[in-house]
Amino acid sequence: MFEPEYENITCPKCHHREVYFDRQMGHYCMFCGRQFSTEEIEALLEYELCSMNTGR
Repeated sequence: MFEPEYENITCPKCHHREVYFDRQMGHYCMFCGRQFSTEEIEALLEYELCSMNTGR
């Protein structure tokens, strides 16, 4: 059984840091169930990196 990878990304829908990656499902929020496209994940990662650099 494959365990999903925790991505440490905040879900923009429910604002929980529960985004995971599963080979079959792709990226999704464990809390609200939202699935993300590759483009959305790239944008969220960029936002997280910028937020960390500015001391959010």
